Amino acid sequence: MTRGTCPIWGKSSKAPGSCRRPPDAIDKLTLLSVCVLAFLLLSACPVVGGQTASQPIPETDITGLRAELDQGMKATSSVEARRACKSVIRTAEALLKTSPNAPNRFDIMAVQFQGLKRLLSLEATAENRAAIFETCEKLRQAPDAYAEIRFEADMLLSEKTLAEAEATVAERIMALRDMLATYRGTPAEWKSLMIGSLIAVKLLDFDLEEEIRKTMTERFAGDHKVIEFRRKQSNVSSIEAVFSGTYQTVDGASVVFPYDRMGHQYLVMFWSKDADGFEAFLENVKTQQERFPGRFEIFSFNVDELPDAGAGILRDLGLAAVPVILPAGRQNSACQAYAGADCAAMLVNGQGQTLIQRDDPIPWPGPTPARGTTPASDGPGIGLYLDDERYLAQLRYLFIGDFLVADTGQTVQPPDEKLAGIQACFTPPPRRYRLAREESLANYREAETLSSAAIDAQAGAPDLWLARNRRIVALLGLWNLSGEGKHLEAAVTEAKTVLASKPPPGADVAARFCLATAALREGDVDPEKLLARFLEDSGGGSAPPTALAAVAILALEAGARTPYESYRGRLLDLDGAGSPALWPVAAFLRDKHHQYRNFHATPGGLGYGRPQKYAFRHMVSGLAEPEYGKRRLLTAEFVKLDGGTLRIPDDTKGHMLGILFVEPPEEKTLRDALLNQVNGFVQQYTDQGVTEVVVFLADTMDTVKSIVGNDTVDGQPVWLPDGLDNPLARRLGILSADQVPNAFLLRPDGTIAWSVSGLTYKAFSSHPGYAIGAAIGNNIEKVRSDAAFETLEKGDFSLAIKEFEAYQPSHSRDYWAADRMQGLALAHMGLGDWQAALTQIDAAIQQREMDFNSSMCKCHGIVEMLLTKATILEKMDRQREAGIARNRAEKETIPHAKLPPGLARQGVPLGVYYDWLKQIRLGLEKNIEGK
Repeated sequence: MTRGTCPIWGKSSKAPGSCRRPPDAIDKLTLLSVCVLAFLLLSACPVVGGQTASQPIPETDITGLRAELDQGMKATSSVEARRACKSVIRTAEALLKTSPNAPNRFDIMAVQFQGLKRLLSLEATAENRAAIFETCEKLRQAPDAYAEIRFEADMLLSEKTLAEAEATVAERIMALRDMLATYRGTPAEWKSLMIGSLIAVKLLDFDLEEEIRKTMTERFAGDHKVIEFRRKQSNVSSIEAVFSGTYQTVDGASVVFPYDRMGHQYLVMFWSKDADGFEAFLENVKTQQERFPGRFEIFSFNVDELPDAGAGILRDLGLAAVPVILPAGRQNSACQAYAGADCAAMLVNGQGQTLIQRDDPIPWPGPTPARGTTPASDGPGIGLYLDDERYLAQLRYLFIGDFLVADTGQTVQPPDEKLAGIQACFTPPPRRYRLAREESLANYREAETLSSAAIDAQAGAPDLWLARNRRIVALLGLWNLSGEGKHLEAAVTEAKTVLASKPPPGADVAARFCLATAALREGDVDPEKLLARFLEDSGGGSAPPTALAAVAILALEAGARTPYESYRGRLLDLDGAGSPALWPVAAFLRDKHHQYRNFHATPGGLGYGRPQKYAFRHMVSGLAEPEYGKRRLLTAEFVKLDGGTLRIPDDTKGHMLGILFVEPPEEKTLRDALLNQVNGFVQQYTDQGVTEVVVFLADTMDTVKSIVGNDTVDGQPVWLPDGLDNPLARRLGILSADQVPNAFLLRPDGTIAWSVSGLTYKAFSSHPGYAIGAAIGNNIEKVRSDAAFETLEKGDFSLAIKEFEAYQPSHSRDYWAADRMQGLALAHMGLGDWQAALTQIDAAIQQREMDFNSSMCKCHGIVEMLLTKATILEKMDRQREAGIARNRAEKETIPHAKLPPGLARQGVPLGVYYDWLKQIRLGLEKNIEGK
């Protein structure tokens, strides 16, 4: 097919119909038609095995037809290819005429359709065009088993309709969106997204292209054909994906990625003995393994199809790796999707995510040679990107389902002694996250042994599900830590036994969690449908909080970001999330570090990609995503050094309070470094007039007194009895307070306004303490600023004006001045003072443009300000000016890609009040209309 020639419209370069657009517009849309049709006509059409029922077309006829077409496709002569296609088409027509209602007739149509596509690309005649459209109409009736074929038919018919109607770009975009929605959840969704992405780019609708990319990333993160497509189409140096697939090791074991290694980090390497420098490549990997022993596993994929999968070469080199068989070698879909070269390595993190580098086979910095007086250095190596073991242990705790058998302090049967012994094997957080893998494995093994004995001894007991549930979780733990599939099989059997016994409501969640985990591992299931069914089977609208917690973790495991956010929100909005059993889950769901990392690969190269890099301080500050769900009132009692009690919120009500939780290490150097951080954070509180408390997590008060007596500790020191074992530490999600102080800020009413755990980040140049220090001050400013907005929201406009005007920021720069000016405008609107409102909204727009150093600002905040201004002008009967403001608002709908550098460094995302102000404006406009 020549450039500019469309097989649907023949040799003419223009679509039929009258000209409604300028010639250049017609040419662009015609070229788009050529592009879309060429892609569809030349793409491979899948051959689908059909249904079986009475009087189907003989399978031998279908097989023969496929073979004939395949032979014709391979023909080097166009004459031979045309002859073969016509023969296949005639035979297919005869079979369909003889058996028009055969249940497997769509298999014949699929072959016929593929032949027609090929023939039309070779011979664009009116007869062939009519034939392919006739077949397309019939394929529209095909069931979802033939969705991929049906999608191509739908696209060809849609393109024909759009071209005949001389559709505008906007109409084409709407048609494309409708088509994508139609095929969501079908076997053709992946193909619809890939083709849709190409068309969106041709239509210059980059917002739609970004939506499609995000959908691909979420719903097909581990699909090899989609990953390969993204790699080829992406213009960036790396893409994020899930490492997936079912493989056999040379020892005969089966391994299913990512599910068999969730909560573990490992290196995957593809290599060939025929590649130049493969020895140096393997030596580099071995060096990293020796530098960081036990920190990561290695799975080796040799692309040469060696009988032993390269095990002998690895053994001779002394590289401890698991050799995995790669059928078809370089042609294997995994090699095509992930490798891109004969030698390539990638780090897979605890959620199965990996960063695929386009041109970098080694995803970690190499050694630095000596230069002048600078000595040579081995560099950080892969250690720069390896997650802390506590971080991984927390993920494993959740993926295994330990929280489903957590000890809530209740007395249960059968018998207390035996169950207590089993329960003792499940160490509660946060100490659970500090157990070595060997300790955790031993605990799960002991729990499985004890629970099996209890089940055998108490067969038929009504509360036997208590022991069975603990055995299920123990088996899941053994599977996760050992990688042996037999443990998962045993857990599934036990789970089915529990469900068959019809346990009381809520007692079935652990069993259903196990079966859902196994179903995700087996594949061929839509995660969103599986999650919805899980919740429905667990009680639907009456499902217990444990079911919501379980489904949120399953969504995380499945990489289903949208359902995860939904279930996460529902759980945190429930009072049931306050159950002691769910404290570790709720803490995880609230933790800003995890929410920042979830669904992302561990960064490589120079660190996080552009969307994440500048957001690090924003994440720590929590301004972009404040405390989620209902306001949480912190109630706690601490012991003062004089033996008195500090009760929160009773003793601090009416004042903001800063709290730092710290677990002082025994080693003096580490303790001094930690206390220096504490003093730095305390200074941030005191500089802005906020009272601060330093809570020591220590075994005894004597330890606290010894530290305070020998070291300079700013702030009011108090003791939390039992330290990490105190329930408060679990309830608040205190993590790694021996490395980074866990900071909290309480509002005057005692509710938590901001908090950050002690988790740290890889590939970030500065210590997280710097970001936390800045975040303390920013959040204090925001809490004070929030007070006026809350008054405005309540409708006390006169008081709101006084509070806005009385506000004096502590920082030299007033971060939210424009937002408060907008709030003043809304307050004056509420009082009906339109001139004052106009003055304030104009000042707000001017201030925001100054913030971004641009009069061409195109952000959602400016849109809100312009819409507010339009409403004010309309009330002042200045309709023409109001129309100008609304027209500008309609054009400026693109959010800022990033903040000005100064604000980005401070972690102050302008925009934290946008949604709040919008809701207030809409409420005011509704009231004004009502009057």
